[in-house]
Amino acid sequence: MPGLNWSRRVFTAKIETTYDVDAVPVDTDGVIAYNVEINPLQGDVQDDDVLPNGLLGGAAKFMINKTVSLDFEIDMVGHATPGTIPAASAIFRSLGLSETISVGVNVAYTLVSEGDESCTIYYFLDGHRHIITGCKGKASYSITPDGKLRLKCSMVGNYNAPTAVAFPTVTFANYQKALSTNPTTIQNFLLHGWTGDVRSIEFDTGSDIQADVLLTKRESVLAGRSSSGSIVLENPDFTSKNWFNAIDSDDVGAMSFDVNEGAGRICVISHPQVQLLEPKYGNEKNKATLTANLNIFPDRTNQLSEFTFTFS
Repeated sequence: MPGLNWSRRVFTAKIETTYDVDAVPVDTDGVIAYNVEINPLQGDVQDDDVLPNGLLGGAAKFMINKTVSLDFEIDMVGHATPGTIPAASAIFRSLGLSETISVGVNVAYTLVSEGDESCTIYYFLDGHRHIITGCKGKASYSITPDGKLRLKCSMVGNYNAPTAVAFPTVTFANYQKALSTNPTTIQNFLLHGWTGDVRSIEFDTGSDIQADVLLTKRESVLAGRSSSGSIVLENPDFTSKNWFNAIDSDDVGAMSFDVNEGAGRICVISHPQVQLLEPKYGNEKNKATLTANLNIFPDRTNQLSEFTFTFS
């Protein structure tokens, strides 16, 4: 019998009304994703200290707390019509982000500290379907010149036994091509009020998704979050910005920038509270660089989370 065709892979996603209850994503709920990796069955492996009965060797093991993990990348791009929900809404919301719609204007996503949502993912490999319920995850981005604006997603959900089904005809309506990151599209960069030149930025939400297992239920919960990142600057002279003074003084300030290709293709990224730490010198094409770790945290005075992106 022929094996499974690796090129026949696709997945769909839909927000769950009730956690871990199959939301039944359909063929129009397709997700355009890149670099997809799935661990289709994982968990805690245990064994019993069986009476050896005179024989050395192991014994049968058993697996508990069975889950499925899915790692992939998606484009950070909105709907072509500003203020309309983007095609990847279910994924964004399942990454611990709230969705705020200003009809005709924009759609904003912000990290939440409670009320995080989950989605159901149907992952198809040729004629096999894996139903993954209760999916939640964390996200990160890495922005470099001449790249694409994408979120790296790491999700985990509950295991359900796979079944044999016909390979679906999944559609991807309302998806746009990725936004490019280059000197033309990166606009309005600000870091502590400074507007100098940047080589790269990395950010990780640091969301801690843990399995909470009770006698009566099992669920994935957002147990905590510690966001972090790093930045590489073209090192300015002190008349422009003395970052050593700022770091030595434990200065805190905002970081924000736009990725802008015109109306319907704008993503504004904002981090209201950022500290630079542990600076290091570097060299790129005989230009001095300054690399620093970023401590990124909420603005508790104004009740702003540490990461917001807005499509307009």
